[in-house]
Amino acid sequence: MRSNWQILILALGLVFGVVALTTAEESEVKSSEKVPMKLDPEKLAGKGLESIPPWPSEALIEGESKHWGDVLFRGDIIVEVYEAVPSILKIVAPYDEFIYILEGELVITDLEGRAFRYAAGDHVVMPKGFEGTWQTIGRYRELIVVERQSWEASASADGKSE
Repeated sequence: MRSNWQILILALGLVFGVVALTTAEESEVKSSEKVPMKLDPEKLAGKGLESIPPWPSEALIEGESKHWGDVLFRGDIIVEVYEAVPSILKIVAPYDEFIYILEGELVITDLEGRAFRYAAGDHVVMPKGFEGTWQTIGRYRELIVVERQSWEASASADGKSE
């Protein structure tokens, strides 16, 4: 079992190109092979992402619940590109999450009203259990890395299949 620090270090390695991944169409490397692979630049640019079902209505405070994503890697960690239109959501973070903002702005506000603003190029760690709001400004896209067991447990609790 990897510690949160080991997962974060691995995530940083992914973001900075030490470990990366590509689609099977672009490479002869099979996803089951234990070799470094490059992240798909088309997906990172937001091209070809799949529509995701809307957030529950009780979570949406303002804006639209339109978003897209694609899991780029599934191992002990999950690496996903996520994109959304402007909105404000109520959140309780179900797992620790490493976030690299690719486009747009993100404002995370805690229950005490403290706002934390991030923009393209910023790296953020969202701790499990954080409660507050999640506001995306402009077209927003991020690369996220989470521990797989927590990801799948959250999806099961929400009634989603991964």
